[in-house]
Formats: sequence, structure tokens, C-alpha cells
Amino acid sequence: MPDIPDYELQTPEPPRPPLPQRPRYAPWIAAAIVAAIAGAAVWFYLRAPEADPIASEPVAEVLPAAPQPPAAAPRSLCAPTGAAAAPPVDGSDKALAPFVRALSSHPRVTAWAATGGLVRSFTVAVENIAGGRVPVQPLRALAPSGPFRVIDTDKALLVDPRSYARYTPIAAAVASVDAQGAARLCAALRPRLEEAYRELGRVEPFDQTLERAITSLLSTPVPAGDVRLVPAGAVYEYEDEALQRLTPAQRQLLRMGPRNMQIVQDKLRQVALAIGIPSERLPQ
Repeated sequence: MPDIPDYELQTPEPPRPPLPQRPRYAPWIAAAIVAAIAGAAVWFYLRAPEADPIASEPVAEVLPAAPQPPAAAPRSLCAPTGAAAAPPVDGSDKALAPFVRALSSHPRVTAWAATGGLVRSFTVAVENIAGGRVPVQPLRALAPSGPFRVIDTDKALLVDPRSYARYTPIAAAVASVDAQGAARLCAALRPRLEEAYRELGRVEPFDQTLERAITSLLSTPVPAGDVRLVPAGAVYEYEDEALQRLTPAQRQLLRMGPRNMQIVQDKLRQVALAIGIPSERLPQ
């Protein structure tokens, strides 16, 4: 957990008459972003420094350390290509940065490539999302900006579409990634991904965790029409119970808005197929 929990942050609304009995606290905002870049270059997950006022469970950087038993028949994703051995986890950032930049020239991708601990950051993010949680530290540098907004009508509280526009540059960054190049980089890094995963105390093959993370985000429903909110103390919840029951990681993706979600999910599907997940195992 961060020193100042995101859920306690306050993001003021643009000037408007206050609603009686309706708090305007914004406990968090995070953007679920998936792409095949950097360290494992398969997808990435973004978090904003400000907070969207939609209630959710606390985030975590590393899941509880209870190990899971290995599957009887491990899957093989990011199959080795026979390329030169990947650099060690420690000190790998300098060697990896040029390959990440080759996958995309988008400024938000190159910004992440300039941060440290790429392999470990990716591994932690995958572990969190596979468990339905939101990673805090990985890709902090790529956060969207701008306030969360709602539309207050006489009949309902709605997510203002302008809130989704904050994520358009992030969706563009995801769309810019070369899926096949990401799969090749993932294959080259596979031994280091397994190594970083073992550092978390896990015994399950990383392949399975990676596939679980990808399929959970692909199964997030893209809403049609207005998204309604209801006040819940100092936060908002989704009026649609099916949306509110989604995992925190899925709800973060939901907050990007329908168009941006579709862009991210389309790219994620391309990457999933490129790294070796059969189409029949992917949500349709």
C-alpha cells in the first residue's frame, strides 16, 4: 500500500453547485492499460496519481505469499526462439530499453522504458491482475491527467464522457505497440520472467498467471450507453451490480471508457495470440 492510500485522495469536481448529502470525494483513479511492451512487453497496466470517486477494494503491489501448486501440464507461452540469452534481472534495464523503444515510438511507451526495474515491474503487475488486484507502482510514470467528472441529472448520476478522454493518449500508446515484436521480446525474456516470478515466492508457472491476467481483462464487458453511478458514503459505486462485482483490475479497465477499452482489448487479443494463447481459450 502506498503511504497515502489512493482511496483517501480527494479530486475536486469542476465548479458547480454542491449536491445535498452527496460527498465529492474522489478516492482513486487508475487506468487499466494493456500492451506488449518493455520487460515482458506483453501488456502494461497504468495507474493515475489522482483518484476517481468510484469505490473499490484496496490495491496491492504483491499478492499474499501463499504459493500455488504447479499445474499438471504447464502451458508454454512466449516459446524460446533461440536468440541470445537475456541479460540478468538485475541491471537489465539498460539492455532492454532500446528493444522496448523499437516496439513503439509513442512518448508514453518510451517514458516507461526510462524507468527502472522493468522485468520485475511487469511480473508484479501480471501477478496482481491475475488475482484481480490493481498494481500501484508499476508504470506510475504513465498516469493520465485531469479530473474525474460526473453528470448530475434529475434522474441519475452519470460518468461524464470527458472523464474517458483522459485515457485516449494511453489507448493510443497501447495501439502503437507491435504485437509480434512484443511476443519475440517476451520469448527472449522468458527465463528472466520466471526468475522474477520465483522471487515473489510463487511456484505456479508464470505462463498460467500471464494467461489468467490477459483473459480476465479480455472478459471485462464494454458498457453500452451511459454508465450510472450511485453515492456510497464518500465514494461512488456502479449502479449496475454486474459492473460493481467486477474485480478491481477489471473496473480499472472499465474506467477508460468504451472506445478506449475496445482499443486496449483489441491489442491485447493480438498479443495473446502472438505469444501462443489459442483463440479458443480467449473470451469472445
